[in-house]
Amino acid sequence: TLKKDGEETVLSVPSARVDSSMFSVLPFEWVEGSAREFTAGETAVVSEKYAKILDVTYGRITVRNQKTRWGSCSSKGNLNFNFCLVRCPEKVIDYIVIHELGHRIYMNHSKAFYNAVSSVMPDYKECERWIKEKGKFIISAMP
Repeated sequence: TLKKDGEETVLSVPSARVDSSMFSVLPFEWVEGSAREFTAGETAVVSEKYAKILDVTYGRITVRNQKTRWGSCSSKGNLNFNFCLVRCPEKVIDYIVIHELGHRIYMNHSKAFYNAVSSVMPDYKECERWIKEKGKFIISAMP
């Protein structure tokens, strides 16, 4: 559904029915720009929330069109997120943010790292399963 909501144009696509042809009728720049804007706002709010819980800090947040990664954390503490997060359930977005913030404590994927992630989201493996099952499709569905 594409509709005007005040001054904004809203694109609603049921998650279970996403395929790349849905985006072919819209200019890629519009889709990407809208997704980046939403993802930047969402990840900023979620990052602030979970950074307090994990007692960590971070630098800037950048949203990119990445083909293989959902997020990353630089050694300087900058967080990068994929604009395709716009197509993910809220809990998966939370997990990806928590995962990247976990790298502010451990810059690896050790048992200690996953213990830190689990301390905030004990059922994080459900999100990892969701990403494994649906993630490639969501990324490939975007132009």
